[in-house]
Amino acid sequence: MSWHRRTGRSDVVAKNGMVATSQSLATQAGITILQSGGNAIDAAVASAAVLDIVEPFSTGCGGDAFALIHLPGQKKPLSINGSGRTGSLATLDDLLEKQWTEIPVRGGAPVTVPGALHMWAYVVEKYGALELMDVLTPAIHYARHGFPVSDIISQVWPLASSILINDYAKDLYSIKGRPPIMGETMKNPDLADVLESVGNEGPEAFYTGETAEAIVSLVQEHGGFLTLEDLESHATQETTPISTSYRGTNVFEHPPNGQGFAALIMLNIMEQYEISSLSSISAERYHLMIEAKKLAYGDLHQHNSDPGFYNVPLEELLSKQYAKNRAKLINPSKAMTEYESGVPISSDTIYLATADSEGRAVSFINSLFHGFGSGLVVPEKPEFLDQPPQTLCCHSTLNIRIDMHQGNYHSIQSFLEHYTGIMSLSAFLGSWVETTKHKHTRNLSVTLSIMKWVHRKLLTIHDSIIITIRTLLNLKEDFLRGSDKD
Repeated sequence: MSWHRRTGRSDVVAKNGMVATSQSLATQAGITILQSGGNAIDAAVASAAVLDIVEPFSTGCGGDAFALIHLPGQKKPLSINGSGRTGSLATLDDLLEKQWTEIPVRGGAPVTVPGALHMWAYVVEKYGALELMDVLTPAIHYARHGFPVSDIISQVWPLASSILINDYAKDLYSIKGRPPIMGETMKNPDLADVLESVGNEGPEAFYTGETAEAIVSLVQEHGGFLTLEDLESHATQETTPISTSYRGTNVFEHPPNGQGFAALIMLNIMEQYEISSLSSISAERYHLMIEAKKLAYGDLHQHNSDPGFYNVPLEELLSKQYAKNRAKLINPSKAMTEYESGVPISSDTIYLATADSEGRAVSFINSLFHGFGSGLVVPEKPEFLDQPPQTLCCHSTLNIRIDMHQGNYHSIQSFLEHYTGIMSLSAFLGSWVETTKHKHTRNLSVTLSIMKWVHRKLLTIHDSIIITIRTLLNLKEDFLRGSDKD
């Protein structure tokens, strides 16, 4: 008798709840919250807060967060937008005076209002079963008393730590000037104090008073545009999720300012083809998917914006008829070199998922955009600050403007699928590739890690090349060998 297992670990199966994160201590914290009477919302926030401590280069309360929340008996999820707006001191004239062609990646300029912590408090208060302090207690414990750095995180830490800017950040996230190695204990007692004050006093302890003043002072010192009024006026938004159906499966995404509608456009276009008849690694299949992505990104770049400043024509963009018309533009034997929208103008992150026994489920994503965010850490109030406005370009000739306190283009996405009573929670991390990989989950059988690498090597660098089977197999072999040759 012979037996071969397809994967290296058993699938996790549970009856009364589940938590999935990128780090075991964060997963354990979420499970503890469920066992203590909390629900999936409480568990999601507890896990996110612990990840702020144990995986600080990927996420944090100084970043942004989005969540799709399924409540018992509901057919559609709630869509929670925890992203912050551009600092109100920013004007296009000021940026043009600096002769920038795009917003810098690091420093104070790309920092927006940190929205994640407010969103944590909002969803716990409105949809949770526990008090905020109970939910934040595991994170406070690890921040104050320390945690052992895990294997993979220890390998990524030195890659990200080189971008840290201020001395406080460099000291806080190092041991005698070097990144921690696996098993070494790291602490963050100042962040424990911040979370404890928020647990006792609510988010006002973060968005007003000493903490807010420290954030604004540091950001402005490094060329940023935040004001105290920007933080004080911040609020989490409940939005209406957008959706489409793909071969009987309903797929939900966040509306703009997120880029989720591009993933839905791709699915609508791909639905026009019998993809299952094509081999999972065939040139024909990849060609159709790449061309569909080009068309969807033409729409994305033309129309994604803060809906408070621009009416994104989602009804037309997500219609099946529009998808049929767009699919006609795909030549099965030739790659497009120009792909504009068919409707006139009118990237580091963590992902976690939780579910409880009563039917709640949370698809939760929390981001700093790049590793260690802007590279700035507020002294004695150690939260990393997010920097999504890098996606804005500063050209007066473009149809782009920077308005006071505008919401920013966000690439981070969580998504939820519903099919005949079975629900799937998912998200993909990696800036521009996130939308593409949502499409891949519906159409590809190759592994996501290979797809992310293939996307980076071929779609970004050689976007107009039709991939041949031979090229794809060579790329797969290079990936497995750890090669990174262009």
